[in-house]
Formats: sequence, C-alpha cells, structure tokens
Amino acid sequence: MGAFFLASVIGLATSTPLFQKEWACVQSISGKGPVRYVAFTPDAKKLVWWNGRTVTVYDVGARKTLHQMEAPSEAVDDSVRLSSDGRLIVAGVDHRETVLLKVWRVDSGRLLSERKIDAKNWLGRLDVSPDATTVCIATVTDVHLVDLALGKSKKTFGGIANDCRFSPDGRMFAIAEMFLDPNPFIRQPTVTVWELGTGKRVKSIEDSVYGLAFSPRNKFVALRTARNGIRIFQVDGWKEHKRIMLRDRANVVAFSPDESMVAAGTHRGEVLVWNVATGKLITKLKAHKGRNRLFLSAGVLSLAFSRDGKLLATGGEDKRVRIWTLP
Repeated sequence: MGAFFLASVIGLATSTPLFQKEWACVQSISGKGPVRYVAFTPDAKKLVWWNGRTVTVYDVGARKTLHQMEAPSEAVDDSVRLSSDGRLIVAGVDHRETVLLKVWRVDSGRLLSERKIDAKNWLGRLDVSPDATTVCIATVTDVHLVDLALGKSKKTFGGIANDCRFSPDGRMFAIAEMFLDPNPFIRQPTVTVWELGTGKRVKSIEDSVYGLAFSPRNKFVALRTARNGIRIFQVDGWKEHKRIMLRDRANVVAFSPDESMVAAGTHRGEVLVWNVATGKLITKLKAHKGRNRLFLSAGVLSLAFSRDGKLLATGGEDKRVRIWTLP
C-alpha cells in the first residue's frame, strides 16, 4: 500500500504507483518569485508564467525569454490567464478600489488595453472565457462576469468564491464557494455550475472546495476539496466518477489533453499523476521544494500540460519553472 494515498470507495482508486517509463525534467528555469501560473501556447512553442509581479513569455525550443510584462498583485492566487487560442494574456492588477485588467499580445508583448473594473476587495481570482470575450472576477461579496472589450459587468453572482472557471466549450461557468461560517450545520459550501446562455443552475455539489478544473474536452471536472481529496465528476449527468484521497493538500489540479490523466501539485513539492479511468497512480515527481516552516502556501503552485500531451510545466514556491517530457 502506498504511503500517501488511500483507496477510494468510489471507483476503487488505487494507491499503488504504476511506474511505466520515466518522466524527465528537461528544463529548469530560475525566476524571481513563487510561480503561481503556467500555461503553454497551443503549439507548445511558448510557455507563459506569472510570479506575482511579472508575466514572462518564454521560447521553449530556444530556451530564452521573449517578453516580460509587469503585473503586480498582492493576491496569493493566479491572477493571470492565457487565452485558449494562445494569442492574448489577461492579467488582473490591484488598483486601489478597482481591478485593472491588462491585455497583452503573446507574440509581441505589446499592451493592447487597460481597463478599470469596479470590483472592490478583489480576491485575486479570475478566468477568461474560451472566446476571450468575458472575464470572471471574484471579490469578497460577488463574482462578476465582465465584458473584456467594454470593461462592463454583464452579470453578477452573489457569494465569496475560492475559484471560478469557464468550461472549455464556453457553455458553462462554475463557482467554488468559500465557506466562512464556523458552523457547518447552518449551510454547507457548494460548487455551483451555471449555464451561461440561460443563467440556469445546472448542478450544485456540497463540499468545501479550494479550486476546480474542467477537462479539455469537457467530459470531467475535478474538485480540490478540504477533506475529501480530489473528486472527479462526469459532466454528462454529474455522477461522481472517482475520489482520490491524499494526506497532503493539493494546490493545483489539471487534466491531460486527452483526459486520460489528472495531475495534482502538492504542498510537499510533488506532482502526482493518476489514470482517470482507473484511479491508479501513474507517477510521482519530486518537482519542487516542499512546504515552509510556517506551513504557508508552498510546494507546487501551478502546472499545465501542453496541448499535444508531450510536455508538462510546473511552477513552485521555490521560484522555479520546470518542464517535463512525458513517456
């Protein structure tokens, strides 16, 4: 029995690693701050990352930095997104009582727009719709859907969000509610999924969730929970597909492009990869330094697969970006 995982009563997730071939770290890049966001462009030729102050566009093949743009934020979460087509970078920057949305071109690093959004007490969480027309912004009271071109709020959802995500097909929008009431018998925190076109509530799942991720083909959604490990749901019918228990907290979770694998980055600095169909652990990578003495956010803070499924990028509290080849 593996030391770090328990079998799941749902889907019989296993704790025994199936080490097939090695996942190799082929690049390790030193940065100037904790790397809270990483993403490959669709052709996997460029990698974008954010360290809390600067957005970097990096040429993977040439192993050199192409552009760097200032995007300072006091937020501890990822406040930057690469658009689905890989052409734009959107960043939220703290600006007094507002959020300053900045948009750059990836190929040139040129700033395209800056718009102030009236969103007081921003939590530093945002996402960009697949068509790059809408941005979701979470504050301590609401989640705003903002027209990126106009800088105007189109729709507002009440509640404090730990995370907010668009589905890859652009039809749905999910909010992981933050739970502040110390009495769990009053009201349970929920993940709520909405249909964007109609505003209809599609599904509500009761759990304390730190973050969530849709799979690239919109088949699954993974929840990073406070007490129930990683819960994977099938989007069609919203049946729970797998539950993978961990002894360590997962900071981030992501699916492979073909949806066959799900990866999590932990406080210990490990990246753990499971087979989605069977729940079996495929590999465990010692990717970054683990938690610090104060037990603050540490270890692996961000990760992303390339769209061709050949590479994995990880970012850590240790200020490093690593690129891995898959077997």
